[in-house]
Amino acid sequence: MNDIKNFSSDKNGYSFLLVFITIATAAVIILLNYLLQKLEIMYPQLFLRERALPEIIIYSAIGVFAAAYIIFALIFLRIWQKTLSYALTPDCIISDTGFFIRTRQIMKYSSVQYVSLVSMPFSRISSFNFVIVSALGGRLIMMFLSDSDAKTVVELIQTHIGSYRESGDGK
Repeated sequence: MNDIKNFSSDKNGYSFLLVFITIATAAVIILLNYLLQKLEIMYPQLFLRERALPEIIIYSAIGVFAAAYIIFALIFLRIWQKTLSYALTPDCIISDTGFFIRTRQIMKYSSVQYVSLVSMPFSRISSFNFVIVSALGGRLIMMFLSDSDAKTVVELIQTHIGSYRESGDGK
């Protein structure tokens, strides 16, 4: 391998997370509405006034969940997903991640002990594939790679590990 191979997180990973977070947020909002209805049935004396305290609290909680969903799922998560990038050079693995705080990890192939591929159920659809590279004193995680990218990354790293071990450069 004489050139740099670049990889980034797959859009399916973001889409799957967005669906999961949307369903979870909707479930919480539905449960809060159900709780409000049950409170109104169980304690009608609390709801004699037009703006009862339980209504204010529950509608405020719904507003907080909706705002958190918008900020986290629709804005932050999308930008963060776009910042995940990885490069395999002839000598090392480079990981660039982060939104507010950018993190760059560089790991030489000679220090790599082993590489693991973690694939969640339905990883072809969800892109929940993680490549974990373990080295002396450190670990590098490549997140949300497509199925084919994850397998390619593992093969390329294993090839480099094998070539270092065969040449006697890395023990």
